[in-house]
Amino acid sequence: IPSQGFRLSANRKFDAFEAGVSYGGVAAAGVDDRVSSIDDLKTQLLRRRFHTVAVRFKADVTATQTEITSVYRWNSGFNVSQLDPYQRVMDYNDPTFSFSIAQNLPTFRMLPARFQAILDARNVLDQTFSISHAQVGQYPRLLKGGINIRF
Repeated sequence: IPSQGFRLSANRKFDAFEAGVSYGGVAAAGVDDRVSSIDDLKTQLLRRRFHTVAVRFKADVTATQTEITSVYRWNSGFNVSQLDPYQRVMDYNDPTFSFSIAQNLPTFRMLPARFQAILDARNVLDQTFSISHAQVGQYPRLLKGGINIRF
């Protein structure tokens, strides 16, 4: 189900960090708050107006060679389809708080690569829609980490 609406974004780059804010007004498929069962969920889909506010903070700490990115996104209701699938300004489309930390690791001169340890936490505050004995969520909580190698 396609969404229709508008987005306003403002970004500002400072010395060591970037900050951004975004607002969107979108008409998309959603669920009424009075749904009480899974069967009602199927029949109560409706097109409604959503408001989305997102705030982004991204910093490069040169002393420790660390990159920190955090995004908080608030939606005015429980949506069934993506509200803004083309939003690339805010880094993450998850509907609550997400953050990522990337730390450069020491390397040997003979390897032409840069190694990073990465911690990525998505949708930490998990905005789910609860009905009797069931929870419905489009974006699950996610915590992952690993080693990134850049050549």
